[in-house]
Amino acid sequence: MNYTINEQNGYWEISTEKPVAIEDCCYDETQEEYVIAVKYYKGRDYSVEYIVVNREHKIVKVLSENQGVNPKFVLAPDKRLWIRMSATRTKKDGEIVLPLYERERVTKEIIKSDLGTDFSFFWNGCHWGYVQDMWGDKPDKLLQYEFDKKGLYKTKKAVKLEGQYFATPYVQEDALYLCNRNFDEGAVSLFKMNEPGVAETFGVPTTVGGFTWCRLVHVDATECQLIGIEENEIYRLRITLDGALLEKNCIFTLDDTMFYSVLDFQVTSEGNVDFSYVSEHQCGSIRIKKDTAEEVFKYKEGKLYFHGEEIASEGKLAFHIMTDGKNCWHLGTNIEASGGGCKTIYVCE
Repeated sequence: MNYTINEQNGYWEISTEKPVAIEDCCYDETQEEYVIAVKYYKGRDYSVEYIVVNREHKIVKVLSENQGVNPKFVLAPDKRLWIRMSATRTKKDGEIVLPLYERERVTKEIIKSDLGTDFSFFWNGCHWGYVQDMWGDKPDKLLQYEFDKKGLYKTKKAVKLEGQYFATPYVQEDALYLCNRNFDEGAVSLFKMNEPGVAETFGVPTTVGGFTWCRLVHVDATECQLIGIEENEIYRLRITLDGALLEKNCIFTLDDTMFYSVLDFQVTSEGNVDFSYVSEHQCGSIRIKKDTAEEVFKYKEGKLYFHGEEIASEGKLAFHIMTDGKNCWHLGTNIEASGGGCKTIYVCE
């Protein structure tokens, strides 16, 4: 399918021939390019394509996928992009992992159980998936994507995290931190992991209140910073490692009754926090800089807004965040690719 890019006032649009939905998006560090995985329907079936965009906002190439559906990006130890997806051309059902480029290098078909992940990150020289048990009665799991010395995908291993239930991961430098919430007591407990599967208590549990959602955004030798959400309010918190709550400041109030979910949460090297959200009557994306937060995109009652100004759109939209480590892209397009809907991907850097 053909795609074209048009610069607008503060954002830009990728126009499509058919309505598309974003499956995943990722920065390719080895090529210094951004890759957007989209799907669109051809009759009853749908196709997957990868739109490759450079830093000058030019489309470099478009690649078609013919080996699977539901693609999600995986970073190999050499930082090359691979894709895990539900295989469609293999005798056995399950997850297949293939490189974005140079697929002729892969000579062995490896199919594993197709497990979804709640979080995905690069840590300890590997790509990891983090799986929460939605009922909260089984420990969380780490999924490690292993590659061989030739840089080819080898296997996927599951590591149980005893004592961790519905925790959220945060990577800083060489350590993986876990933020575990106790809803009954209104407290957060922090854990530090220097090697897979071994989580040590980090600091003292701190009572912060009835947050429905809480994520770490910074750790140092004496304190931690978190972003928390309570109903329709976003808070920035500072807690000491000995359990004292130093700050609890409301930095944003959503013009809706309650946040339902927070997605694609990213913390940049500049200390900014970007994420997309779904609430009761709307959805959008938010950027936090220090103690201020602003809504970048918002879709409400059939209308799309960019920094509060209405812009033309059609179809019901969803939003995604992509980062190169320093900066984030906010992307919006159809929740689901269907016969009707939006033929535009809205992007803000």
